Amino acid sequence: MFCGLFADTYFLKKKLKGEPLVAGGLPHGPVRWGVTDVGQVFVFILFAESLILSVELILGHFVDLGGVEKHLMLMFNSLIRDMAAAGFVIFLVTRRFRHKLSEIGLTTRNFLQNVRIGVFGYLAAIPAIQLVLLILSYTAQKFSYEPPVQPVVQIYLKEQGKNYLLFFTLFVALVGPMIEEIFFRGFTYRAFRQKFGVRWALAASSGIFAGLHMSPIAFFPIFLLGFFLAYLYENTGSLVPSMTVHMMHNLIMVSMTLVFKTF
Repeated sequence: MFCGLFADTYFLKKKLKGEPLVAGGLPHGPVRWGVTDVGQVFVFILFAESLILSVELILGHFVDLGGVEKHLMLMFNSLIRDMAAAGFVIFLVTRRFRHKLSEIGLTTRNFLQNVRIGVFGYLAAIPAIQLVLLILSYTAQKFSYEPPVQPVVQIYLKEQGKNYLLFFTLFVALVGPMIEEIFFRGFTYRAFRQKFGVRWALAASSGIFAGLHMSPIAFFPIFLLGFFLAYLYENTGSLVPSMTVHMMHNLIMVSMTLVFKTF
């Protein structure tokens, strides 16, 4: 909390001096994909998930999968689906539309500087995140609403194997954020930005990002997180800051769940 207030003070001083909060910015050149292509990726994701489940079902007739943990299978299937989606996006960007990956923000240029921007940016956002969570918690208690536990949280609460938990953590805190940033910010946001402009692209991409997490009580905080991630991407031209923030956020959420599990 104190680190967050310190970061807020730092950025406020820069704002008062008229200095840009972050350096860089997205190039204004057009991209060759559009909103229709974003929809095409969503169809591909649904197809990939259906194919994975079908393969699992067929394989179950020939191989005894009873010894495989359900949670491990769920996470493994999600990993394959997300990696396939990321591969499809990269194929579209580089092969079909002939863009370089650096044009969507996948670049090591100014890498350490962009990591610092992500770290300080997330620290600055922590007070706001805590305030939103407190308001949601109070509202839920006021109306006696108990939100359903998310599947990932259930895995951490129920799973005991350290190897499984390590695999889950690598996926949730590292691989997942990288793949989601490539799709939601590098691909989806750029298509919306070109079609609707920056403001509507920030709102639309954040709304889709929050909606796909399938949690009504967490929609608003996830929407704000998505808005912040897109803002970083817009103002740096790199996916590194948003990936850094996303990884930090997920890792903190995992850590809080594990701490809660010990009580």
